[in-house]
Parts: sequence; C-alpha cells; structure tokens
Amino acid sequence: MGTRTSITVGLLILVLTSTAIYISLQNNVKIRVDDDKTTFYVKNENNRWVVSGREINALFDGTSKMYRRTSEITRNHLIEENNVTITRETPLIRGPKIIDTYDFDGEQSSVELFPISHQVEVLDGAGYFYRYEVRDLDYDGPAMSLNGTSMSFGKNMEVEWDPGYRWARVYKSGILKIQYDIPTDYEVYNVRLFDPTVDVYLDGSQSARKWEYNSFITISGTTSSGTVCLSLNAPGYGNDYVCGASPQSFVYNITKLRNPDFFKSGTTDYIRVDMENKTIMQNVSLNITSADVSGSLNVTYMNTTKKFRGFLRTKYLEDNNFTYSGADTDAVNITFATAGSDSIFADLTEIDNPINLTLDLTGFDLDQNNAFTFLEAMNNTKPPYFINETIAYQTDEFGVFDDFLVNSTEWSVDPTTCKQDYKSDDGGVLEFNCVSGTMSNSNPINDLRNASRVEFIYTSAQGSIADMYIQAFDGTSTVNIHRHQNIASGGEPMGSHHNNISIERISDDGTLWNVKNNASIDGPTHVSSEGARDISSLDFTQPIQLIIVHGGQDGTNSRFLNMKWSGIWLNRSLNNGTFKSEGNVTSRTINVTEDNLQRATLTATDYVPSGTSIEYLLSNDCETFETVLSGISHTFESTGTKVCWGAKMTSNDNLTSPVIQRVQVDVVPSSLTNVTIEVDGVTQAELIGNLNSTTSPYHANLTPNAGQINTIKLITGTAGVLQVDNFKMNASMNPLVLDKDLFETCEQCFINFTFSGSNIDITNSSFDYLGSKTYRATAKSGADADAIDISIFYSDFNVSLPIGTEYFDVFAPSRFAQNVTPYSQSDSMGIFNLTNLAYDEAIDLYMRTNATVNECLNITTVNDPNRFAVGKNSVLLDETFQKITNTAVQWDDKEQTSTEMWTWVDLGNCSSRFELPWFEFAAICSDCVYSEGYLHNTFPIMR
Repeated sequence: MGTRTSITVGLLILVLTSTAIYISLQNNVKIRVDDDKTTFYVKNENNRWVVSGREINALFDGTSKMYRRTSEITRNHLIEENNVTITRETPLIRGPKIIDTYDFDGEQSSVELFPISHQVEVLDGAGYFYRYEVRDLDYDGPAMSLNGTSMSFGKNMEVEWDPGYRWARVYKSGILKIQYDIPTDYEVYNVRLFDPTVDVYLDGSQSARKWEYNSFITISGTTSSGTVCLSLNAPGYGNDYVCGASPQSFVYNITKLRNPDFFKSGTTDYIRVDMENKTIMQNVSLNITSADVSGSLNVTYMNTTKKFRGFLRTKYLEDNNFTYSGADTDAVNITFATAGSDSIFADLTEIDNPINLTLDLTGFDLDQNNAFTFLEAMNNTKPPYFINETIAYQTDEFGVFDDFLVNSTEWSVDPTTCKQDYKSDDGGVLEFNCVSGTMSNSNPINDLRNASRVEFIYTSAQGSIADMYIQAFDGTSTVNIHRHQNIASGGEPMGSHHNNISIERISDDGTLWNVKNNASIDGPTHVSSEGARDISSLDFTQPIQLIIVHGGQDGTNSRFLNMKWSGIWLNRSLNNGTFKSEGNVTSRTINVTEDNLQRATLTATDYVPSGTSIEYLLSNDCETFETVLSGISHTFESTGTKVCWGAKMTSNDNLTSPVIQRVQVDVVPSSLTNVTIEVDGVTQAELIGNLNSTTSPYHANLTPNAGQINTIKLITGTAGVLQVDNFKMNASMNPLVLDKDLFETCEQCFINFTFSGSNIDITNSSFDYLGSKTYRATAKSGADADAIDISIFYSDFNVSLPIGTEYFDVFAPSRFAQNVTPYSQSDSMGIFNLTNLAYDEAIDLYMRTNATVNECLNITTVNDPNRFAVGKNSVLLDETFQKITNTAVQWDDKEQTSTEMWTWVDLGNCSSRFELPWFEFAAICSDCVYSEGYLHNTFPIMR
C-alpha cells in the first residue's frame, strides 16, 4: 500500500500520494494533479465528488502530437506560510519541456480563487504548437468556434485562457481546445479551470435585513468571471431582470406587495386566495383565457357578480349584441322620417379594457317603392271624383260662393254710374244695372291663381247695342273671359234666358283657361265667343280677380242667381243661404302603395279667414287618420298601403267659410345623407354625402368608454332607413380588476366562475396590498447562484385627538407662560393617541411640525404625562421628523396597541397674536432600513 501524507495549510488540505497530489478547499472543491492530467472535482446534490473537468497539455509538430518522456515526469509542491505551489514538469522526446505551476492561497475561502493561478511554461518549443485541452466538461450546446477568453460550463465550472491564440473550439462532447503558436523557445501561457463564485448585495451588504415599504434598494451582483444575471421575484421585475458583465445592479423601488399564489380547485370552478385579513388591499386582478371559445362568463366574489356578455376567444372578449328600444339585438332598421337622431346602447359596465367597437351602417331610401303624386284641383275633371262628401249636414254640393238667398254680398259697384240691388224674386238674385260700369268682389277667394273652376248662372236684359263681360283683372289690366252680346232687335227682355258659364283651368300655372257657355238653360242659345283664354299678359304677382263689366250704348241689367267657386267649403244650407259651423271631408282611396307607407306630405292651397279653421288629415290605411301640417312631411304611426286624405273645417260665422282650393299628396323617397356617430356625446365618425346602395355599408370603428353603458347616437341629415348590423365590441379580458375593498376582511377569499363552452384558465393573479411581504433577490452566473431575502413591512398607524376635540389649540395666560398644555390634554389623557395598525411588526413613530415654529415658542412632546419623567424621550419639535417613542409600539397577540403623547408649549415674550403650526406623523417598522430623507404614510393633524 502506497504512502499517503495529509497536510493542512490554512483553509487548504494537501494530500500527497505516490501517484498524484490532491488539494481541496474546505471540502467544497478538489484538484488532483497526475502525471498526464489535472482533474477538478465538485460536490453534487448528494454531496458526492464528481468530475467537473480535466486539463491536458500537449505540443504538436504540425498536426502530429509530440510524445512525452513519461519516466522523467516530476510532480512537486512547495509550502510557504499559507501558500501552496504545485508544479509538474513534463519533458518531451524531441527536447521541449512543459512546466505547469498551480498557486493556492490557504487564507482565501472563495472557490473562484482555487487555484489563484495556473501558469504553463513551454521551453525549447519554438516553431511548434501548444494546445490546452479540457475534457469531461458539462456541456450540452453545439460545437462551435470561440473568439473570447473565457467560457462557463455546468457544475459551476469556468475556463479562462490568454488571448493571442491560433484557434479555439468547443465540442458537443464536452471538450474545449485552445491552440497557440510557439514563436520562441520560452513562452508562458496563463490558463485556468476553476469554480467561479457569485454574490448578491442589498445596498452593498450581504446581510438579510428588514425594509420599510416605499424604500429604494440597490440590488447588485458580482461574479469572479463571466456574466452575472440579477433576478427579483417582485412585481415588475422577474427572472434575469438585468444581465451582463460583472458587476450588475439595479434599483428596486418597493411600491407593490403582491400575493401571486392561489389555490385552484380541481373539481369545481373556483379559486381561493389566502390573505391576512388586516391588510390594506390596493388591487385585485387576474387574467382569464379560454382554450377556444367560452360564453356566458360570470365571476362571483364576496356576493358580487360580474356578468360578461358575448364570447371569450383566448384572451379577447367579443360581444355582437347591442340594445335598441330596450331589447338586445344584433341588427336593427331605424326609420328617420326627417333629419334627426336615434341611439343604440353598448353595455360595457363590466369591461375594463375595451379595444374598439365596430359596426356597419347601410342606408335605404325611405318609401323607395311607394313614390307617387296626387293632385286634387277641385274641378271635377278627374274621374272618378275623389271627394267623398261626408260634411256634416250635407244636402248639396260643395263650393257655393253665393246663392243670394239672403241679402248679403261682397260684390260692389260705383253707385254714381251703376246700380246694385238685391231682389227676392226668382229665388233671390243680385241685380247689376248700368250702361257702362264694373261690379267687383274683394274676397280673397276671388283669385284665379288659386282656382281651378268657376261657375256663373245669370240672366241679362239689354238694349239694342249693349254688352256684358266677365273679365280677369290684375288691378291694372284686364282680359276678356266671357262676353254676352244682344243681337235681338229691340233688345232682350229680363229673365228670358238663364245662362250657365263655366271657366276651367287648362295650364298648371293658371295662364290658360277654357270657357264653356253651357247655353241657355231655358231658351235659345245666344251668340257667345267661347274657347281657350290666355291671361298670361296679366301680372301674376297680384291677385287675378273676376269682374263683371257692362258696356255699349244701351243699358244692361244683369241678374246673378248663383256663383260657385272651386274648392271645398262648409255646407251652405238651401233654406237660409248661410254656412254650417263645421264639416268633415274624406277622400276616396287616392293610391295603393307597394310597401308599407312610412311618410307622406300633404300640401294644401286654402283660404282660412278669421274665425275659421282647417285641420288636415292623412291615412295610410284609409281608416286611421293622423293630423298633419300642410307642406310638412308626416311620418305615420300606423301601417298600411291605402292612401286617403281628409280635413276638418269649422267657422264661428255663418256667413264665412274656410275654403280648400287645392290638395296635393306626395310620397317622395328620401336618401340618408350626412350621417354622424357620437359616442357618449363625442363625435367619432362622420359620413358626408349620401348613404345608399352604392356607398353602403359604411364601416365605423369607434372607441368606447370602459365601465359604463355607452350611448351611440346616430344622427342623420335627411330622412331614410338606417340599418345597423355587424356590431362587434372587442375588449381584452385581462387584467380583470375586481373590487379590492371587498377583499379587505377575508382570509380565505373565494372567486367563483361559471361559463359555457371551452374551459378557461386563470393566471397572473395580482392581489396587491399594503402589509408584510418577503421577496428574494438572486444573482446567477452559469449554474452558480446566490440569493438573499428582502423582508418588507408597511407601517400602518392612526393618530387621533381626544373625543370632542377637533384640532390642537392652546390658551396661554400670558406672553411668558410656560408648560401650557393643549385643550383636552390631562394627566390621564394625552393630546395625541397613536395606534399601531401594522399586523406583524413593531413600529417606531416620528413627528414634526409643518413649518418653522415661531421663535417665541417651544413645543415639546413626551410619551408620559410627566414632562420631566426619567427615561422618557423628550422631543423639541421642529420641521424635521424625530423619533418620539423610546420603544416601538408593539402588537399584543395581534390586537391593536396604542401609545399616548403629551405636549407642552412654552412662550417667550410672544406677541398677542402668534400662529401655532400643525403636526405631521410618520412610522417606520422597528429595526428597518428606509430611504434616507423619505418617510411614507405620513398622517397630518391640522390645527
């Protein structure tokens, strides 16, 4: 059995055997130096030694490896105080020699400095190649060429080598080779295989300490070689937060404490989060995703349910329904009878993260298949006659302008030249007698511009040379409409012939009229020049009246029995010659439309004298009539395709009647124009121009508002039908924010989920709170790592004044008063009561004034009713936070504990008016580190 010698050199143990030299550092790492190689060992997870790498030296002549003189290889060691040097000399057959020198420091505990150095000397090797090779490395990467001077491997190993090499390469088998040229007969190469160390620091210290919430920590990491990565398992940071060449660092701002863990049921659809029920919740949120498509998602917690409309596709929520007229739908046609607006509603009450809202608008012409125009001119020329005479007390036809049954007329003559009399004979007549003169009527009805038919029944007695004319008169000029001329010798006796003259409009503009002499009613026809009459020469800006003119050399006596004027009048009773007080008129069906009629316009020409009225009516089913305004488009409330019109007429004067002279009914299709979309009062889309079959659909992309019902207002510039479809509200489901206040008092907080369709996944839960939390900072280099815990505390507290006291105040008896106590303070009750609300840590309390204290004042506070009590901390207050408790306010079995503070004010020749400051308190957990000059959670007490 060979000899074995063990030598302890500081932290090193050197073992000498006949075949090798062993050296280890605190039983953590070990090196064995053999004649042909050097082997490195580290401990595995089972605390057993495993090989982490083997070094081999070689010289090459070209590509041929040079052989060693194995019998002449020597191994030696040298111990000087706590330093150990191991050398190995390897002569080669052709003369060169390789000398390996390993240096170790017995006072160095760092494994990264084991060995401190490895130097390779090559003697008499000029012109050859030196190759440094490491085998049995833990490596699972690809084979590749290298261009650096170091590389990390598994089992916490790293290799360093000098620059200036010819080539370097690593192989998939875990072999590293670096080859150098040997230009002279003495060359030195520094190479090293070692176990690097990595360290993490908090503000330069490796001690685990406590930190006050809202502080700043500089987290740094170092490694003896290569790169280092820093990780922190706190919100906003994470694994490998910073990486790079050693050293690396970043500043951690302690602003968020989070419980990321939850229990997920394997059999029911809920999660459970365990919390300390005295925490102050800041945020509760989580992510929900669907494996494919899920619907009808409800999230219930603390007796509160969030209901999500639509479908969840992966992490995106899609709702295709909106609300219109109180009902949910995915499409609707909205009819605009005129320019106007209407609204649909999108429910985003439970949506925190909307992306957009899209919809399509398609425009249709209103009544596009129902167009027609109907004109009733009241001239009995359109078969069938469209007036269904339903006026109350109906006994005769419409339109009696004057039947002369009573002695009342609006006709007049010049009494100096003509005579006008009422005669009761022949049933009542108006007699006009003169040689040359005019009988006129100023009634506004007497206007051919608004008439379509006029009838006269008259008799005329004339001398041998005499004429009677009916003329059109514009106030200045006249045009003959009808001429009655006597051709009988000796004249024509009165009453011998009754003539019936009708005047009917030919042209729409009223310039052409057809005159018909319906001949004598009871005698032979007399000569009359009849036919078309052109009155276009008259001024149509003025009323075109009919006048009666007598002319010739001999006199003419004309008697008028009846005058009728086109239009609808109140009924004129035959027995007394007066108008009825009211009456109705209803047309027959004037048109049958193809589709349901939505809108129509009735335009009337009428005469409505004082004391009379006309109410116009339209119907789209000829049964239900709706009141309309003349010339104004009307939208029907009923449905139907049969069109009728009507009117209600009244008069409070039996000698006066309103007159409907012309009625036109139009159905004109209307295209939508200038559509605007507002979301909650803000314009988000505008379409200028027509929205019709060519320009539809219009695709709108809108931005909705989160957490509310969105009012989507659709505004049109004209009438038409607007179709809304392809509605889609898109939102990101995540993060889903829950009401944090409901989680304040629960210790096992349950969140339940119901849904249809695919399964859902719950991830990234964020239960952020103010309380206590421990995070871990980690530095890692390769497989080596170092970690340190960061214990964080939030020092919650409360300050109160005695009951009934609203502010701090003192009443000094003099300008020099001393030991003045504030109002409500007594020996048994301090002015300030301070309560620790932190749930697992003692706290230190601090106090200051908000402003510089008046120089005539001193304000002192002590946590004892005796201002000068021995062992108590008396604090003279100023603008700087000072610790006001000798011992921290502690918890007692997790019950709130309090301390009281007494305060005294000393005056030194103060004026009659001086200002007291107000006070501010702060807290820090006992023995905690906090950022210099910064105290969080301050609590002001106003004066």
